[in-house]
Amino acid sequence: MSYQDPAIHRYGQVIGLTIAAFVAADLLWLPFSNITVDSSNGVAVIIAGLIAGGYWLAGAVCSRMARRSRLSKVWGAIAAAFENIAIFLLAFIPMSVASCLFMYLASSTARPRLDAYLVDADKALGFDWPSALAYANSFPMAAAVLVFCYAALTWQIPIVVLWHACVNGRRRLLEFCAVLFASSVLTAITMAAVPVDGPYLYFKPAASLYDHFTNAGLSHATTVEALRSGPFIFLISKTVGITCFPSFHTTLGIVITYALRRTPFFFPVAIVNALMIVSTVPEGGHYLVDVIAGGLVAVAAIVGVRRLADHGRRIRTALLPSE
Repeated sequence: MSYQDPAIHRYGQVIGLTIAAFVAADLLWLPFSNITVDSSNGVAVIIAGLIAGGYWLAGAVCSRMARRSRLSKVWGAIAAAFENIAIFLLAFIPMSVASCLFMYLASSTARPRLDAYLVDADKALGFDWPSALAYANSFPMAAAVLVFCYAALTWQIPIVVLWHACVNGRRRLLEFCAVLFASSVLTAITMAAVPVDGPYLYFKPAASLYDHFTNAGLSHATTVEALRSGPFIFLISKTVGITCFPSFHTTLGIVITYALRRTPFFFPVAIVNALMIVSTVPEGGHYLVDVIAGGLVAVAAIVGVRRLADHGRRIRTALLPSE
């Protein structure tokens, strides 16, 4: 895939701008917060960067082998796969650190939580979270499936990266990065504007009402309390998901399914992620409006990135000399 592809240029612009936006916001906000960034984060970033560099070096070695070997196509494909993985890591590493830090900064706010408004919004939609939790918990086998699907999100990003890297789908890989990063920006802005605790902390249901689910919906509680109560040391290796509104699990499920369209993984991943989105209510501890908002974030990011890429393609086509 040529770097001259206008879509690749547009995706690269989105990736660069989103990383820059998070870094700038972190630098401006951090001095006024109670968060201190531990120096060991630098070591972690360097190690991750060396790993990315190792993939890039492996790609360069394989490229040289492709020029010298009779199996040039095989070596060329391997080189492209290594290079694609390196490109993804070189974008994903700084984005992970900068976006996680921003979300911790947003969660450290002392502003009143707005859970009551989300509960009212759920009621307006005819949805009652405690009743939904109790109902889901009354079916142990269904609850087990939902727990599995919720946790399954962790291995889906590697599938996207490895598939597109190995088939040399650089455009699709960078499109995935651009959509993922754009959705992260929209999520960060929304969670900063609408601070909430989540339904497990708001309703405080009895443990017997969710004994067939894990404590995923409460996993953020200790961290959020520490962020509010005093000095906090930020370590990227110990970060947990603390985004309640919108549901980033929902966003990721849609973005990943979209990224795997027209691949052998599409239908199984679509089924798993459909169930995963359902599981975000009882297992992830999200209001229904969290899920709806997460879906809107995903759609907005996909449509926005696609239109940007299409716009760049149209401009390039218009500038090409006519025959």
